Amino acid sequence: MQELTKKEAYQYVSSDVGKVALYVYSPLCGTCKVATTMMETIEKMLPSLHIAKCNINTIPMLAQDLKIKSVPYLAIVQNGHIHQEIYAFRSIPFLFDTLKKQVIE
Repeated sequence: MQELTKKEAYQYVSSDVGKVALYVYSPLCGTCKVATTMMETIEKMLPSLHIAKCNINTIPMLAQDLKIKSVPYLAIVQNGHIHQEIYAFRSIPFLFDTLKKQVIE
């Protein structure tokens, strides 16, 4: 997953390239470490889905602007609009099924 800068993160969520996934995490969060491993696995399983990540500690305004309640956070963005938000990552099969639907639609 590509780590985005502040400028890149805002461009990514306002992009009109179709569906993309934005994973927001904190390196200090234990749950985020597990979620990062899950997202890296999903990235390999769904190579056609664009997935990028942001460290919330380096871009705190992003959390305010997107109204992020907690991390880990995953936003499915379609043509500049948040299509779906995920806070509970549950399992790799859950994420795979959820994100595969996004790739197919």
